[in-house]
Amino acid sequence: MIQYDKSLRKAINKAVRLIMEGRIIEINPNLYYIVGKDRKHIVHVKGNKFECSCKGFEVMGRCSHILAVSAILSSKRGKDFITSNVEKRILRELRKLYYRR
Repeated sequence: MIQYDKSLRKAINKAVRLIMEGRIIEINPNLYYIVGKDRKHIVHVKGNKFECSCKGFEVMGRCSHILAVSAILSSKRGKDFITSNVEKRILRELRKLYYRR
């Protein structure tokens, strides 16, 4: 039971980071592209069911990517929030590229 609590807490913390860092991109209302630090994943929404392309979902049937998308969809302003965070992330990335020269 303790291991489950630690893994769930870790997944929730990662989901929050994904949202706050603008790492979730809505492709369409049923498809989300998740930009992780090392890998990229796809979350597919089928009604009230979610599927993710990551190993965690394949092995355990749950993952931080699905938690993040679920949180966004359950919030009234979730999609506006991720759009805003993605825009901020793009600006940060472009500034890094521009100022490196």
